[in-house]
Amino acid sequence: MSSLASALDAWRFVEEETSWKQNTSPPEEDVPLEAVIEMTRELVSDNFDNEEPTILRSAFNRAEKFLRAHSRETKKRCGYFPPVPSITPGPKGSADLHWLQPAWALLVNVPDGDALATFYGESEGGGRIKGNLDPKVWNLGIVTWLSKN
Repeated sequence: MSSLASALDAWRFVEEETSWKQNTSPPEEDVPLEAVIEMTRELVSDNFDNEEPTILRSAFNRAEKFLRAHSRETKKRCGYFPPVPSITPGPKGSADLHWLQPAWALLVNVPDGDALATFYGESEGGGRIKGNLDPKVWNLGIVTWLSKN
């Protein structure tokens, strides 16, 4: 079983065991997200290798900060943590953050360096979101998309 699959299994177990939406004293951190981040670290490298899928360390660090900030903000505004994305190697050492839910999907690509991240999402009924964003800055549109039920 891949490490990502293991992380997702751990997340599903935690999600089943913990009903955060009804819990009056939620955890201080998004435990499933932290599990996926930790499991993805084995894909991180300081050098891009076309032969082996890797995420460059700087892209991973930017993606990690982006995910934590948006998780905290969704929790603060909506009362619950958002779904956890898969984190996989993207083009040229970037990090792909992919949320795939029954009613919607969102892909955010966080590149190496200071370039803007790109995103694209679709939902049932034809809703779409697309554009660029600074992964260092919290984005209301992304939080709104992540809080869709």
